Amino acid sequence: MKSFASIRPSTWLFYVGIVVVCMSPVWGVTYFVNQDGSGHVQTASLMGQLLAGNEAAAGFYKFNSIAVPNSSGHWILLFLLQIFPAFTVTKIFVSLSFAMFVGGAGWLRFQTAGPEGVKTSLMIGAALGFNWLWLVGFYNFTLGVICLMFVIGYFYRRVDRIGIADTILLSLLLMLVYFSHIVTFLILAGSIFVIILFTPGVRRTRTLLFAFFAVLPILPFALKFRSTNEDGFSPVWRGLDNAYSLTSWIHQMRIVDPFIIISRKTFPFVNEVSGGFAVFTPVLWIFIAFLCLTLASSVYYRKHPESLRPFAAFFVLVAGAMVLALFGPDDFSLTNGGVLRERFFICGLLFCIPLFRSAYSVWLKRAAQTCLLFVVAFQTMAVWEYALNSDKQSKIFMSASDLIRNSPSSAMITVKDGSLRFHADPVSQLNCYNGIGTNNIVWDNYEFGHYLFPLITKDPMGRQFIHDLTGSQYLGKDDADDAFGGYETKLARINSGLAIYNDRIETIVLWGRDERIEAILSKWYNTEPYFENGKLRLFHHK
Repeated sequence: MKSFASIRPSTWLFYVGIVVVCMSPVWGVTYFVNQDGSGHVQTASLMGQLLAGNEAAAGFYKFNSIAVPNSSGHWILLFLLQIFPAFTVTKIFVSLSFAMFVGGAGWLRFQTAGPEGVKTSLMIGAALGFNWLWLVGFYNFTLGVICLMFVIGYFYRRVDRIGIADTILLSLLLMLVYFSHIVTFLILAGSIFVIILFTPGVRRTRTLLFAFFAVLPILPFALKFRSTNEDGFSPVWRGLDNAYSLTSWIHQMRIVDPFIIISRKTFPFVNEVSGGFAVFTPVLWIFIAFLCLTLASSVYYRKHPESLRPFAAFFVLVAGAMVLALFGPDDFSLTNGGVLRERFFICGLLFCIPLFRSAYSVWLKRAAQTCLLFVVAFQTMAVWEYALNSDKQSKIFMSASDLIRNSPSSAMITVKDGSLRFHADPVSQLNCYNGIGTNNIVWDNYEFGHYLFPLITKDPMGRQFIHDLTGSQYLGKDDADDAFGGYETKLARINSGLAIYNDRIETIVLWGRDERIEAILSKWYNTEPYFENGKLRLFHHK
């Protein structure tokens, strides 16, 4: 394997250039807000307050079990919050995670196949890095995938000569991935054993033993985490109406698309809505790019069949991840987290990176690169439009920030305006920023309604209320029944929850208008807002 010096300077410049261009929307506005990431930043801030001995925070929140895996991103956010303001921390984390995702794709290629094809792999990393999980703010999962790429690259290079020092380092890296995200840990642990079993020239018994000892320190944490789940693990196929229907299975496979940043029926900065815009769907062009690279690779492997055996493990990994992505369950109940199939889909595509060879098919490689660059350009434009929308709405929201922050407690309800244009909505969790650096208890941070994150509420009943509220607080009249219920179900949850907990919420933040929501609120809150700015209104408790 050649050293990093063998990578051309133009490749390094290309990497920096593509990251700068792709992240220009994030830094081109004042407020870049990405939905779930808002809750993560607030939780990280509260972790700092608990460590500092803040009595107000300690009266409501407590640290969760140390075994909870969804935490490494929060500790990084806490560190950044000691230096930068909260909105800047969001921008830094979003940008660094994207840059490291792209770099991880290049690293995986370089460590497994050498310098050839690194630039194409960086394009793949940029195209795949623009996924809606990143946009929404699945920080710990994104961090876990980044670590997964770096660990697999490192392990594959040393699998035939792993020793005690490597085992210790591997165990520490696995621990980092575990505390990032349980799904990426399971994928990584499985990948390590697949690499051992299917890579030629490996002393399997010895290497499997070392791998077992690397994983062993994580097992107590995993077992402890498993014991904290009271709801069990029941697989759910949410898009599958009939397990015996081919049409249902085709629909189930079709909806696995983690690259929908903007609706398939729209185009960035174009107001018209049309099914014809589906031709620009990123996943379609990613598929064409991968098809071109697969055809090019088939030409190479026909000429060099001996080159296939060292990479047999990656064929197995791609096949396994894609089977789970296309046919596996969507989740094991929402209390255990969701969006499983999209996570496997992303990892399955990343596992393709070591396999591509295009030395004898320059035109196919150029066609693939063109498709990938189109995806990157399209998604960058989509993120630019999202960023401008985020900035506009956040400025309206922040006009009331001082009033909300000075309130002892608050909760936000968001009324949607029809169908969503973007996969993320910056407003839905924006109130979480008002709980940063204040004693305001924010009841609509969804993290505190789950057992998956590093902080939980001291009151289990309050935790259930938060779970129900955050599953219902984002609603619209056109809501169909989904994992969180339809419009009527959400209204009923809000009503029943506030009937019990209204006296613990001083300020209701309402974004949008809905007469039935306002009728429910009027039971406990003043009918006239004490602040109003566009779609934003604040209501005091009676």
